[in-house]
Amino acid sequence: MLAGPGAVAQPQRRQDRDRAVQPGQRVGERERDVGGRFAGGETLPAGRLSTRAGTAALGAGLNTWSKLRTVGFALMFRAQGYGVEYRAELPDAARTAVLGAFVVAVEPRLIVAVTRRISIAAGGAAGLPLHGIVVRTQGVETDSMSGLVLSGSLGLVVAL
Repeated sequence: MLAGPGAVAQPQRRQDRDRAVQPGQRVGERERDVGGRFAGGETLPAGRLSTRAGTAALGAGLNTWSKLRTVGFALMFRAQGYGVEYRAELPDAARTAVLGAFVVAVEPRLIVAVTRRISIAAGGAAGLPLHGIVVRTQGVETDSMSGLVLSGSLGLVVAL
């Protein structure tokens, strides 16, 4: 992702929707994610570089459950957009650049029911940016979102 080892926070809000179905029946699943990210600054030869980003995603896919509806599997297709602000604080001035990226990904997800309405979901996504970001400072790549994008998630799903 965009933040390096100095990542401070990555809050995300996820809304998963599921319909009541018979065990083993396939249904569509959809989701919307909204989140943000802040990265600790990097020291440059003549200043400091900081990063913050906003992200929004839409996903859709199919899921299937075991006969007892205790374990499920979903295959999600996601489209995610990023708005990234880079701020360079230099001795003579501060410069800001806002860049955008767009990533499409496939995410297999395992869902384990804890109760009738609460489940734990774990997934891993792999995707490619249709529009990537590469940031160079004095000719050296300092940050990027290009090539294969990998991410993982672990969350709690509450059926309303």
